[in-house]
Amino acid sequence: MHGLAAEASFWTMLSLPPLLLALLALVGQVGAVVGADFSDRVATTLLDWASRIFTERTIDEAVRPLIVTTLREGDSGVLSISLLLALWSGSAAMSNYVSAITLAYDLDGLRSFWRTRLLSLGLYLAALVAGAVLLPTLVLGPGILAGLLARAPGPDLAWLVEAGYWPTVSLLSLAALTSLYHVAVPVRTRWRRDLPGAVLALLLWISGSLVLRIYLESGLRSDSGPVGAPIAILVFFFVTAVAVLLGAELNAAIDDMWPDRSTEKGRRDAAIERRRAGQGDRPRRDGPR
Repeated sequence: MHGLAAEASFWTMLSLPPLLLALLALVGQVGAVVGADFSDRVATTLLDWASRIFTERTIDEAVRPLIVTTLREGDSGVLSISLLLALWSGSAAMSNYVSAITLAYDLDGLRSFWRTRLLSLGLYLAALVAGAVLLPTLVLGPGILAGLLARAPGPDLAWLVEAGYWPTVSLLSLAALTSLYHVAVPVRTRWRRDLPGAVLALLLWISGSLVLRIYLESGLRSDSGPVGAPIAILVFFFVTAVAVLLGAELNAAIDDMWPDRSTEKGRRDAAIERRRAGQGDRPRRDGPR
């Protein structure tokens, strides 16, 4: 299981640079339409965030030129290539999740490689939408979000953020994880049977997010910042992958004890497909892989 989690976290980490480049190029093209002030505000915000992670020398030599150049040019070629690379590596990471969840149920062999890859691509696109909301919210935390809203014009909604932050994040995360488990299994099961693993994964995922937020708030302005920040992100992705796979193992263990008719039939069909492929019968699982 740890090998699958490491592979998934590696591909997720690999998809970040092209994804960020694609977003920068997209913002640059939008700025060319609505005005240069838009791109300048985005660049200022990104550099302010980068100053909390990287040293001043790293920002001047690498981060600032990359952000400013990409935003000013808004090259459609950079956008297209970066987006393709992000989709390829991101869908590869999601394919690891889908394969690991399928393997936990002993249902591998029921879905072809191309069906798995297309499903993974769709799940990755859905994860981008969900991650655009959830991940920044988890990293910032209720205190920072409430402070931002307190300075915004209009009625004071800081109390609403502090009261509803964790319930909202928990429900959205639980829905996303349950959907992943439900869709990744090649047979259709009832949604409530996917909830126990989603709850376990959610608890581990929130714990990892809190650790990352504490690490970022501690300040990474030392010389180890350029190395420490990627390591922290990679560790977060690894913890997330382990949490998701442990949740899948829990759901599969529950299904072993109280099997659903669809998974029972699916395991029989998967065993037949493996015998046809010359893989033979597989021993029953004794615990996490």
